[in-house]
Amino acid sequence: MADENSARAREIVETASRLFAASGFDGVSVRDICSELSVNCSIVSYYFGGKKGLYLEVLRSQFTAYGRALESVVVKNMEPREILSVLIDTMREFQATNPYFSAIVTRESGCPSPEFVQAVEEYENKFGDKLAEIVRSGQRQGAFKPNFKISALTLAINMLLNGSSTASLCFSIQSTFTENDYFETIKTILLDGIMADPAAENGWAIGKQSAKPRNTFGR
Repeated sequence: MADENSARAREIVETASRLFAASGFDGVSVRDICSELSVNCSIVSYYFGGKKGLYLEVLRSQFTAYGRALESVVVKNMEPREILSVLIDTMREFQATNPYFSAIVTRESGCPSPEFVQAVEEYENKFGDKLAEIVRSGQRQGAFKPNFKISALTLAINMLLNGSSTASLCFSIQSTFTENDYFETIKTILLDGIMADPAAENGWAIGKQSAKPRNTFGR
């Protein structure tokens, strides 16, 4: 019976996630959600205490999935440049398999709801240091530029990685680039932007030029 209840709750959360992503919290009613599932509206109160409780659970599920995607990268034993590249590819896959995350975050960015604020705080407590750990490790090893404030850089990376929802509006209008192009551009910008200068790493004097040609990533 517990498994049945759990499965039904997940089904409600999944349906609500799709509807909230498409129309926002105010644009979706409990009746809309239950109509999709052909169930009585009282079921939302039974499982979640009401619409706000359901929305909070939707946000929790989305942020948990995002945090676990980050965790899967942090545990990998790779060089900083490689792990950053894998991070971007992992987030691209996350966006493809979790299409509602960026849409919900984008909708909340203007005027965050109390539920969103709570979900973000819970996420930060559990997963908040995962991306910072990647950056911190790269700086310790001298692979990333040391002049970036870690909290600001991790926020900037998060914003870039989660901008695909807004960018996707252009994919259907501007046919000259795709979502893949978007993420590949982010990868180049990030790797060019935060990788330490090899000249500095090797102690070369500022202003001197190496005869060694540099590729796209400055190596």
